Amino acid sequence: MRNVLDELRYNIKSGAFVNLALILQFVLFFWISTTISSYFLDIPITFSSNNIRGDSSYYSLFYSVSSEEEMETQMADSKDPNFLTNLGNVYSEVHEDPKCHFMALREESAMLDYEEISSVFTDEELLDFYVDSAYPGYYNPDDISLKDVMYEYSSGEIARVFDAQAKQIDQAAMEHFYLQVSDGRLFEEKDFIFNQGQTEIPVLLGSAYAKGLQVGDTLRVAIYTQMYELKVVGILEENTVIATDQILETEGQPATLDYSIVYPFFYINYVPRTEAEQTFAEFNYESALQGTIVVDADAPRSEVNEAAKRVNNIFVKNGLYPITAIGGSYGVDIFKMESEQTMQILLGASAIMGVLSIFGICMNVTAKLNRNLHRYGIEIMNGQSVSPIMAAFLLEILLIIAAAMMFTIWRFSNLIMLNMRFLWVILALALLSVVIVSAVFARKLLKVDIEEIVRSEE
Repeated sequence: MRNVLDELRYNIKSGAFVNLALILQFVLFFWISTTISSYFLDIPITFSSNNIRGDSSYYSLFYSVSSEEEMETQMADSKDPNFLTNLGNVYSEVHEDPKCHFMALREESAMLDYEEISSVFTDEELLDFYVDSAYPGYYNPDDISLKDVMYEYSSGEIARVFDAQAKQIDQAAMEHFYLQVSDGRLFEEKDFIFNQGQTEIPVLLGSAYAKGLQVGDTLRVAIYTQMYELKVVGILEENTVIATDQILETEGQPATLDYSIVYPFFYINYVPRTEAEQTFAEFNYESALQGTIVVDADAPRSEVNEAAKRVNNIFVKNGLYPITAIGGSYGVDIFKMESEQTMQILLGASAIMGVLSIFGICMNVTAKLNRNLHRYGIEIMNGQSVSPIMAAFLLEILLIIAAAMMFTIWRFSNLIMLNMRFLWVILALALLSVVIVSAVFARKLLKVDIEEIVRSEE
């Protein structure tokens, strides 16, 4: 053991600066690789949310009018016969412009047939699904009954209405929040298109609905004064959340979808002719157009202004009113980015850095071995085992990589406290590095013919 430690001290002393450089190189490799791995391995930073990824801020769009009453009056008094067509054009253009980073996400309600929904859920359970329920258990059944929050439906098609909380999202929002289903499927492109005469609307249900409903079930609902059937196409994974600066007036705090019905914003695939069709199209587009610009959390205000200007130009050229962006600051503080292409480039750079780090330490220990081959040869010829020599080098390799690993663990300590998977990634990278470098060194040492070297120098 003393020989191993003496050899280790000699090796470290003779290459102190080189070892420090190698430690720093491995620190960068572990740091960047863990960062990138967290994106592709979808490592969440809390156990209350499974789907939010990205470090984003949200800027809500509003019409540039002096008051809400003025906005409503302007919209109601629009005499342009192409008004609904213009709404549809704006909705299409803001999504097709990649520099706008636009998504639509709106708090809504779904007026369900109480007789139908109460056949699968108790009144106490339905209180958690109620539109004004901020969280499970918000309403105490001892203080309020479901009958207190229900009302008669004026159309007469259903006797009593239960107003369930719902969210309306577009495809950009669904993709931005990385929604995932535990059963069924997510919305497909066809689901965001509404055809004339359509009476069925595809929906995603929060995980709490899985107790009484499943994929393929239907529910009668009143939306925008018309009756439809909701067709369940998927059940969202448990702990699915959304987060913007406007949803639910939570000032950017994540809002759960576990107790929500989620249905699409639509592209209206026809020219509305009846008053009911016009009402449906107008409500659908108007609620969608007051959407959100999504930017990286550290994006300068100039970038936000540029995106808002692009959106505003789309509004104005299509005959709608100017809009403005109201700033937000909420961001999810994890190491992820919106650009998949950027992440792939960084992954490639990380792999190259890893190869260079491993190559550098292999070259370092091989150079030390070659410089001391004669001394090792004499020691071995005098009967010393090769094991202490190999142990000293392997221990040096381990210490270099362990030092880099410990620094990286310290750097990720906050995230590791939230999710141990960050620690396992760092340990896996360190172990892989140790195995590769040790294997290269052991192969090099065992192939050396010590006796030949000593004879050649005599």
